[in-house]
Amino acid sequence: MKNREIASAILWSILYAYIAGYILKNFSNSSGASMIWVPAGIGLAMLLNYGNRFWPFIFVAAVVGEFLGGFDLLIAFQLAAGSTVAALVGSLLLQYVFSFNKDITSILDIASLFVVSVITALISSSLSTLLLINADLLENETYLNIFYTWFVGDFFGAAFFTPVILVWRTVPRDWFRAPKLYEVLVFFGLVFLFGQAVIFGWLNNQFAHIEFLNRGYFVYPILLVAALRYGRHGAMLILAMTVLQSILGAYEGHGFFNKNLMNDPAPISIWAYLSLMCLVGLLVSLIIESIEDKTNDLLQMEGRFRAIIERMPVSMALLDIHKRSVEFVNKAYTDLTGYQATDLSNSDEWWDLVYPDPQYRQEMKREWSHRLHQARQTQSVMAPLETWTTCKNGAKKYISWGSVQAGDKFAIYGIDLTERKHDEDLLRITSSVYQAIGEAVFIMDGKNTILVVNDVFQEITGYAQSEIVGKDLPSILVKAHGARSYSDLIPSLDSVGHWEGQVWIKRKTDAEYLGFLSIFTALDDSGFVRQRVGLISPVSDQKRTREIINRQANYDALTGLPNRRLFLDRVDESIKRADRAKNTFALLFVDLDHFKDINDTSGHDVGDEILRRVSDRFKEEVRESDTVARIGGDEFTIILNDLDSPQNIDKVLLGITDRLAEPVEIDGQIFHISASLGIAFYPQDANSTKGLLMKADQAMYAVKNQGRNGFHYFTQSLQELADRKMKIISELRTALQENQFDVFYQPIVDLKTKEVIHAEALLRWRRHDGVLILPEHFIEVAEDSGLIIEMGDWVFRQVCQFLLSLPASANNISVGINVSATQFNSNKHSALNWIEYLHELNLSTERVILEITEHTMMNQNARVSQKIALLHEAGFRFAIDDFGTGYSSLSALRNFNFDFLKIDSSFTSQIGRASADRALVQAMITMGSGLNLQSIAEGVETEEQRQILLDVGCQIGQGYLFGRPVSGADFQKHLKEASSG
Repeated sequence: MKNREIASAILWSILYAYIAGYILKNFSNSSGASMIWVPAGIGLAMLLNYGNRFWPFIFVAAVVGEFLGGFDLLIAFQLAAGSTVAALVGSLLLQYVFSFNKDITSILDIASLFVVSVITALISSSLSTLLLINADLLENETYLNIFYTWFVGDFFGAAFFTPVILVWRTVPRDWFRAPKLYEVLVFFGLVFLFGQAVIFGWLNNQFAHIEFLNRGYFVYPILLVAALRYGRHGAMLILAMTVLQSILGAYEGHGFFNKNLMNDPAPISIWAYLSLMCLVGLLVSLIIESIEDKTNDLLQMEGRFRAIIERMPVSMALLDIHKRSVEFVNKAYTDLTGYQATDLSNSDEWWDLVYPDPQYRQEMKREWSHRLHQARQTQSVMAPLETWTTCKNGAKKYISWGSVQAGDKFAIYGIDLTERKHDEDLLRITSSVYQAIGEAVFIMDGKNTILVVNDVFQEITGYAQSEIVGKDLPSILVKAHGARSYSDLIPSLDSVGHWEGQVWIKRKTDAEYLGFLSIFTALDDSGFVRQRVGLISPVSDQKRTREIINRQANYDALTGLPNRRLFLDRVDESIKRADRAKNTFALLFVDLDHFKDINDTSGHDVGDEILRRVSDRFKEEVRESDTVARIGGDEFTIILNDLDSPQNIDKVLLGITDRLAEPVEIDGQIFHISASLGIAFYPQDANSTKGLLMKADQAMYAVKNQGRNGFHYFTQSLQELADRKMKIISELRTALQENQFDVFYQPIVDLKTKEVIHAEALLRWRRHDGVLILPEHFIEVAEDSGLIIEMGDWVFRQVCQFLLSLPASANNISVGINVSATQFNSNKHSALNWIEYLHELNLSTERVILEITEHTMMNQNARVSQKIALLHEAGFRFAIDDFGTGYSSLSALRNFNFDFLKIDSSFTSQIGRASADRALVQAMITMGSGLNLQSIAEGVETEEQRQILLDVGCQIGQGYLFGRPVSGADFQKHLKEASSG
């Protein structure tokens, strides 16, 4: 049970008990029988409204009411049981036997309630009178009289007071909105005053000499007015007011009814009077509401019908045949002709407005009448009539008119054929022009289907007009005599609307004709293809030259694919195409993996052949309507047009990657090719050519970062990552300009003596807000953006200045600088500049140790090797950094001539706890010693680690045990303190 229902049930129970006690005290004899028993209606309405599970509330209320009425508690319990059983049986019958609607919306509901009221009254009166006889409270000779009175009272309460409560379960909200609120207050206020004056008996006291007895019947016309105007709620409210005033008036003794309600001193007994009121009120209000509902339904149907017509894209008007007036025109009609319903109040005026020429008007009237007559004769729809119609603004449109008759209404519809008419006229005109041209001409639609050809075309090909119309353009082209493929023809027409070049034309005699084909596209106002015109002319040297220039400007010379210029045009056209068709397309950015290695190892001739083979494989995996382009080096782009759903390209992507994975054999040598593909969709990911390229490029680099050889869709997280990256790049540029970087130095010591013999330079970024940023948060971005070159040069110069500032006693100290593979691989980095800068400062190159990672060592190319060799020859010393964390090559270690081997801190930190790490460290030191490398242990933090490292043969260490990274000035202080100590 809900709290709200319980609270409401408690209030009704209190009302039940109070009314029951009041009636028993004032309007019943010693047996408790009364001709009006309102609680019977309250009990039945409670169960119907809240559910049968609320019967305990009725039982308790009945006990209290009987007790208040003068019965002892035991008798009260027994009488309450009879009342509760009767209400429960009535509720069950209405819910499960009769088709009863609690809102009382039909006469059937009233009849069902009356039948059930008879049954409940019989149950209650039978049980109650038998109980009174058994308790010696009722004599046998008065039994029938008491039984009758009890029956009438319970029947009245159930049959006529239950509807009042059920109807007022829902409050008519429109009563409480002005101006109806004022009307309700005035009307029911006057009704209340009438009841007080006549039913309650005010006037009987004030004017005793005047006969007001029969004035009580005036409530019936008032009831009819209320039912007509306010429906069931109004009728039931008047009934409730009359019941209350009748009881109170009878109690006072001067009302319309006598105090002894069991007698009949008035012209009609109270229960018959009120019963008639209830019946009349309910019946009249239901009839009125039924009529209103049907009227509203008709109005709603008409409204929906008009709303449907209003939204229809076809112009429509409704004509009343009898009134000969246009009742309604929809928006499409007004948009088409400019006329509104008010302009066409008389249907005869329509003819004068739309056909101002009298002769043309008479022709149209005769034809319209003829077609209407035929439609009536054949019981069919009128055949459409195409006419030139004058609009309200004076413009003429070619409209197809038709009509459908339904009863006394005509529905007139019109379809605008003006554009089609103009197209037909234009086609006839252009066809006449093309027939007069001395070269072969054909006209196609937007699907490249041939619509018409001129006589010269028929002479050249041998095909008659009927034989060639309906064929598509590719079907008449042949690849003969070494001619190139026409795979770019349709994409060019779709993208730029124009194509020209040499073609071989199929002839009916099976011979071929070489001609120079030029195709031009005409678009309509919406940007859709209206028609394409093809012109075939004899091949001349000038046309050959023009074709060569066009291909050089738009196609890649190596692969024959569209170049970047033509590709960008194709993307722009794909955007327009997707907007028109309301679909999507995908842009793929493809980068071949490790292609540079093939060029470096096998030569550019092999690389060029691989690019040609890869191009052919791309074209084999896509449709003719798609575009494959080479935009530079080993980078390709693919446009997949006309996608209904982005999920549809998974199969294409898998086909591309699988096809690329097939081995390529060139001159007996096998090559394995893979690619990284990034995908972006229009318009989901970007709505411009630049945006799509950027998003696809980001997605491609995501594949690179994940190990290459695959594809990746652009996601918002990639964009957020790119945005963060761009922000960091911008901040790094600012940091270089505003000198926000600083170099910290961490001591590297002799493990035995703890003497500082080297230092490692560590870059720090102190932003303008004072926050100190460590390298792991920006070095990778600096490498990707190329800023690492400028930053590396700045660090190198700072270290050199630092070495120059050291006292003479520290001339033996050297400083290690971390060097990125990106630095050495860039042509912007100059190893000679580093050497010359040291010479300018008169510093020994041996005091600079260049630390490179295993990754740099394993992935070096010719440029990197040359720079390292040049620096090594100049005297720079080298250290392999983070040894043991990558994939080292022993031969590379041997051939590289390193000076130091730095053992990663991940091994040092576990050396005191794991015997395996201790063995690994010892093996590294032994190996380094065998290769004449000094081992430096990183991450030494405890004395125990220092001692173990000494035990396994390591002589040099670095870590927090000896000092944290500090500024140059603090490092020099540390040296002074160490020397003075």
